[in-house]
Amino acid sequence: NSSVVVYSSELSAVKPRRKMAKSGCVAIDCEMVGIGKCKSRSILARVAVVDEHGTCLLDNYVRATERVTDYRTRWSGIRARDLVGAPNFATVRQRVAQLIRGKILVGHAIH
Repeated sequence: NSSVVVYSSELSAVKPRRKMAKSGCVAIDCEMVGIGKCKSRSILARVAVVDEHGTCLLDNYVRATERVTDYRTRWSGIRARDLVGAPNFATVRQRVAQLIRGKILVGHAIH
């Protein structure tokens, strides 16, 4: 159901606003951290989805599947403690898929 609001106050930095009219458009933003010896490979560490009214539908940290070698905190705002207890990638991916199904997706560098 695309009208489900997913929110975890313990794992989110942004509180969602009250749900407004059902939206046909959502925006996504992801924060990545560096992995690997050279820190040049990236892995998802946080994802946020908002509707066209700016209502936060999802804002979750994502547990790393590999050792993080660069949190890129200056740009990402992510620290090691943010990922402790975070849901795994598969769980977050499923939540995101539910929210964007049948919607117009807005973002940058989406590939």
